[in-house]
Amino acid sequence: MIKRLRRKFIAIAMISVAAVLLAIIGGINIANFVSANNLADEKLVLLARSGGSFFTTEGESRPKEERTPEGEPPAEGNPTDRPALPPDEFADKHGINAETPFEARYFTVFYEADGSMTVNIDRIAAVDEEQAKDYAYSVMRWKKDKGYIDDYRFLKTTIEGKEAYLFLDCSRDLTTARDFLVYSLSISAAGLVVVFVLVYLLSKMIIKPVAEGYEKQKRFITDASHELKTPLTIISANTEILEMDVGESEWTESIKKQVARLTEMTNNLVYLSRMEEENPRLAATDFSLSDLVKNTSAPYEAIARTKGKTLSVDVEEGVSYHGNEKAIKQALTMLLDNAMKYSDDKGSVWVNLTTVGKSKTITVKNTVEEMPVGNHDELFERFARSDKSRNSKTGGSGIGMAVAQAVVKAHGGKISANSPDGKTFVVKAEM
Repeated sequence: MIKRLRRKFIAIAMISVAAVLLAIIGGINIANFVSANNLADEKLVLLARSGGSFFTTEGESRPKEERTPEGEPPAEGNPTDRPALPPDEFADKHGINAETPFEARYFTVFYEADGSMTVNIDRIAAVDEEQAKDYAYSVMRWKKDKGYIDDYRFLKTTIEGKEAYLFLDCSRDLTTARDFLVYSLSISAAGLVVVFVLVYLLSKMIIKPVAEGYEKQKRFITDASHELKTPLTIISANTEILEMDVGESEWTESIKKQVARLTEMTNNLVYLSRMEEENPRLAATDFSLSDLVKNTSAPYEAIARTKGKTLSVDVEEGVSYHGNEKAIKQALTMLLDNAMKYSDDKGSVWVNLTTVGKSKTITVKNTVEEMPVGNHDELFERFARSDKSRNSKTGGSGIGMAVAQAVVKAHGGKISANSPDGKTFVVKAEM
């Protein structure tokens, strides 16, 4: 139990740290890629506003006059050999400066009215005219206004009445973003390894008080159970002697019932404590699970008749299992006792054994007067009782369900309890 608790603590801690790191790294990288895309789109818009090129066909930059507001003469002495930005606040708002045209690597393809293409590849060396046309044809087939083709961000627009395709080389920005993604993931992975080592080492210290308390609890249960056995044996013997002297009475019968109840409870507590060990020593053999369920259920048919109840047993034939036959029989006995005790007057109890693949499922179901609809796994806790359907008048100790759960878990299975309609109580053990 303590080892499972420690493993769960480590798993929860690592999942929490990994989730936080993933959120942070993911957010930063997404923002990085979005920023790179936005900057590329802004450059393409700026390029479109500049007529598809920041420079003239002769290789000179567009003159300053082309970007001054209409009617405003250019300033004297202003050089005309530098690229101009649009005559609005677009560049200032998006962080584009006078160096942007020189930094941008781009090419433009115009689709002429006669179906031909005019290509401008003056500002890029990695693409020739044929490649530029191939890119344009691909973009035309996609029917998208903007996006990526290889490492080029493209924009479909109209310039001077012509259909134009602008391509901006984003390889440097994308490479930087990809490298940052790889580095951030690598550093995060290394950080998770360090955190795992620290959590693994410190978890033992954190769990230590719980482990000590659990060990003390087990020792107390074992010691108290052994100490109780002697006085219980004496009380039982004295009761028998008293009956021989004065005869049986309701008082002696009550004493014997309570002694039997205490004896059963102490034995179950010791058995439960042993079953909850990390590696309970259970001798496993191959046996017929079908025969075990039928043989264990058979005595309860008479009990059901005496109480005015019905017991239905539906067992799939030929089902074998490898496990501890005695422990599984005890678990099933606990479930049947539970069903008989807490089913309503003239109620019904069902026992089923089914298989799905390699999984074997034992289902014990009983009717109840009233029970909240939903999951009731809390009843597997020691001494747990439902307010309405479980009380001391039934004679139960509140340990049977916990013992059944411990046996099923010791066999690597799982057990659940629920009430699907508020009128039936279903316990399903899958092994």
